[in-house]
Amino acid sequence: MCGDQQPGPLRAPERYDFRRVSGLHPATVVTAPLVGLATGVLARLHPAWRASRIQPAEALRR
Repeated sequence: MCGDQQPGPLRAPERYDFRRVSGLHPATVVTAPLVGLATGVLARLHPAWRASRIQPAEALRR
């Protein structure tokens, strides 16, 4: 008669585990946006640095 028994009430976990629910480690959630931000800043710095080295009249001729 083991299969005829009703399951007990559901209990809340003792501690909320973010990784168990989402499958992501908290460090990934923090690191990914920071890496994206750093990549974006570096991608904008190179063209700005090149533009700062050229004279305005030379830029208009190109």
